[in-house]
Amino acid sequence: MKHIALFALLASFANAAITGTVVNGTTGKPQAGVAINLVQPTQQGMEQLGTATSGADGTFSFAATPAATAPVLFQATHQTVVYTTMLQPNQPQTNVQVLIYDSSASREGVSVDRHGILLEPTDKNLMIREFIFLTNKTKTTYADAANGTYRFFVPKDAAQITVTITPPSSMAVTRPAEKTSDPKYRKIDFPIRPGQTQIELQWAMPLTDPLTYTGEILHNDGETRLIVPKGLALEGEGLESFAPEPRTQSPIYGVKPGVFTVKVTGKAAPVEPEDPDSGSPDTRAHRPRIYDRYWWIMGFGLAIMAVSLFAMASRSVPVPAKPVAAIKPAKKK
Repeated sequence: MKHIALFALLASFANAAITGTVVNGTTGKPQAGVAINLVQPTQQGMEQLGTATSGADGTFSFAATPAATAPVLFQATHQTVVYTTMLQPNQPQTNVQVLIYDSSASREGVSVDRHGILLEPTDKNLMIREFIFLTNKTKTTYADAANGTYRFFVPKDAAQITVTITPPSSMAVTRPAEKTSDPKYRKIDFPIRPGQTQIELQWAMPLTDPLTYTGEILHNDGETRLIVPKGLALEGEGLESFAPEPRTQSPIYGVKPGVFTVKVTGKAAPVEPEDPDSGSPDTRAHRPRIYDRYWWIMGFGLAIMAVSLFAMASRSVPVPAKPVAAIKPAKKK
C-alpha cells in the first residue's frame, strides 16, 4: 500500500499544472485576454513549453513539465508590450502572479534620475559609455513607437553603437539605436515600465590631437556627471569639479544640459593588480578593463560596494580647484 501511495503522489507531481493569475498593475484587478508564452532557457536557446490566454478572472494554466534545474519565464503580451515574469526552480509553480500594465504614449511621470558619461581613451579609440537611469513614477507603461521613449546624441564619427536596457526586476536586453530625421540623434523604441529602467549606451570615437569630445545632453531633468579614469582630467567651459570617486580616485565633473565640449588631458594610471591576499576573486583577466571599474566608477549598484557615486556627489561640496578654462581652438599647422 505504501508503494502504491508513493507512486500516486509522484504521479500527481508529474501531472501538476503550472497555474497563475494575470494582474493589471494599473487597475489593480485581474486582466482577461492576455496571451502568455511559457519558455525555459536551455543550452540550445529558449524552449517553448506552451501557450495560454488568461480567462475572465485572469487565471491561466499550463500542463507543461519544465526541467527542474532551470527557471521558467512567463512572457505576457498586453497592449503590444511584453512583460516577463521569472520563476526560479525552487519556487512554487501554482498561483503564480504575472504583472502587466496598461500603456500610454504620454511621458508625464517619467524622468531621468541620473546620467553618467564615462570617457576612456584606449590605444586606438576614445570609448564612450553612457548610463541613464529612467524612473517611471506612474502606474502605466510609457510606450511611444513613433517617437521613441528615449533619444540621445551620437557624434557623426561614432562607430559600434550598442544599446543595452535593463527593465525593473528583469534581465538586460539589447535594442537597436534607431535613426531619426536628424542624423545627430538616435531613438530607442523600448517601453518604460513603472519603476527604474537602466539604459547603457556605448560607442567608439577616433582619437584626436588634442583629445577632445563634443556631446549633447538632451534632457533637462536629473544630474549628469562626466567621469574619466585616474590620471586623466577634463577641461571645458561650465564644468564643475567634484571630489573623486574614493576607491579608484577617478575624477568626476558636473555638466549642464545642452552641447558641451571637453578636452582630455593627462595620462591614465595603470590598472592596479588584484591583491592576492584580499580574499576577492581575480576576474580581471577575463573581462575588458572597463568592467573592472564599472560599478566603482559609476557608483550604482550593489550594497556591498561603496556609497552611490551620485548620492555622494550631490551631497558633497565641490572640491576647491582652479577654474576650468574654456578650450582654445587648435593652431593650424
